[in-house]
Amino acid sequence: MKRSRKILSGADSREVVAHATHAVIAGDDGLIDIHEITELFEGWGLPDAKKVAHSVFLTADENNDGHVDYEEFKRNLWFVWSRIYAIGEAEKEEDGLTHGTSSVQDLPGDLKREDSRKVD
Repeated sequence: MKRSRKILSGADSREVVAHATHAVIAGDDGLIDIHEITELFEGWGLPDAKKVAHSVFLTADENNDGHVDYEEFKRNLWFVWSRIYAIGEAEKEEDGLTHGTSSVQDLPGDLKREDSRKVD
């Protein structure tokens, strides 16, 4: 953990979001494998998640070592972390802090799902 803090000291907020997103997906080993990409895409509900994950993984794993490290993630899976950053920036309030979105109705239009259902 000390290493992560050192890397992020002085980093801009985009870099912090990219590191945090990578850490969550990669887990303890710090590397993302095909199973983690597949799990992510299945969680998003992508049609043909396994096929898409395989294709994306082959592109992202630039050195063909069977894992996506942080730098490969930042360059090739930018669409995963950049959207998180964009949502956070959109939610900043006048006090300069980012506040959580309380409901689907509060999300930007392109994130709303017409078929979203309230879960009690």
